[in-house]
Amino acid sequence: MGLDVIASVFLFLIFFIALAGIVVLLIYSRKKMSTTTIIDQKGIRYLNTFNNRIVKDLPLSSFAKREKLEHVFEPPKYDITSTRPMKSLYDQFYWPVLIDNKVIVHNDAFLGRLFFAMFYANRLELIRTYLLGVAHNRPDITVDPVIFPNHYIDPENYSIDYRQQKRTRIMSALFFILVLGLIYYFVD
Repeated sequence: MGLDVIASVFLFLIFFIALAGIVVLLIYSRKKMSTTTIIDQKGIRYLNTFNNRIVKDLPLSSFAKREKLEHVFEPPKYDITSTRPMKSLYDQFYWPVLIDNKVIVHNDAFLGRLFFAMFYANRLELIRTYLLGVAHNRPDITVDPVIFPNHYIDPENYSIDYRQQKRTRIMSALFFILVLGLIYYFVD
């Protein structure tokens, strides 16, 4: 057997083991992960649609003020904040919740836990519903005002400006095409 055949068999085995590992992970996590986020007047529920079980339940009454946190690295400004982690396309939302008489910080990006959720997720509607529910049911909880323009939400009536979102996406795509065109033009 030549070296090419041995290398090909070895690469095939590595690929097969990696693929089998991904399949096993999907089968195992399928029963434990949340696939749907439900936000209503009761709070936030994370539901697994494969087995129709609630994975996690966060009632609005469990939301806490940031001052009640024991370990805070920054001074408390707002109870609900959002940041965009490095190498991420979506903001993470953070807010304190009371679980088992202890205040911890809960985070969520309002995306499904399924693969390819970014293609069909109703993320803006979930964020809008979440903020509207907090405003109506827990007016004592403060929201970082930067969240509203970052997600095309009007802070007065909580409507989503889809036109502005579409305009931003078109401008980003045109800029990307321009950069690719300039690279193509100057590299040759």
